[in-house]
Amino acid sequence: MKRLRPHGDKTAAMLADLVDTVALQLVERCALDADAARGVGEDAKQRLCLAWMGPTHFYFPRGRHLDTRERAMRMLDRFTGHNQLQLAEEFDTTEINVYRIIKRYAREHARATHTDLFKGTAHEPPEADKPEGVETLEQFTAVIEQALQAAALPTSTAQAVAVCVRDKMRRRWGGKQIHISKDSVIPSGKTTGYHGDLFDMG
Repeated sequence: MKRLRPHGDKTAAMLADLVDTVALQLVERCALDADAARGVGEDAKQRLCLAWMGPTHFYFPRGRHLDTRERAMRMLDRFTGHNQLQLAEEFDTTEINVYRIIKRYAREHARATHTDLFKGTAHEPPEADKPEGVETLEQFTAVIEQALQAAALPTSTAQAVAVCVRDKMRRRWGGKQIHISKDSVIPSGKTTGYHGDLFDMG
């Protein structure tokens, strides 16, 4: 019979994996000293715990639609209005599929890359719905990026490393529920606030 692991075991394993993943990325991509990289990983873990600690569970979505969306956003970044054939070759798909992707994701992409002149007015268009789990991953990435920027990494490097960490963690921990309690993570004597709204799954 398979032994069921308590939440504490799974949480500790995920947090240890997060520290290792951040440290490894910093050593490989930024040639950071191993001890310094591990320190940044520990800082990322603590920031995540402070943002995520509370009564609710958090999980990394594992859906393939998230990879599809990221690919579509990269395609839309390169789209000029008349280079469908070039994009089809670059992304190994058909020209018809390029049209479909552009039509499906264009509104979300426009909102992300352009200032909305009608924002806050009666003419503001409705928000484009994000696929389930996208907002959660964006928030996770932002917390990791904050820790990297606190370590004086350039913004572009911090963003690239944070995205890589997010993708690796999602592939290993996708679909697993994690619960962080105050007693199991935060050192005794250290006071914290609860910021559960950051990872509120709604």
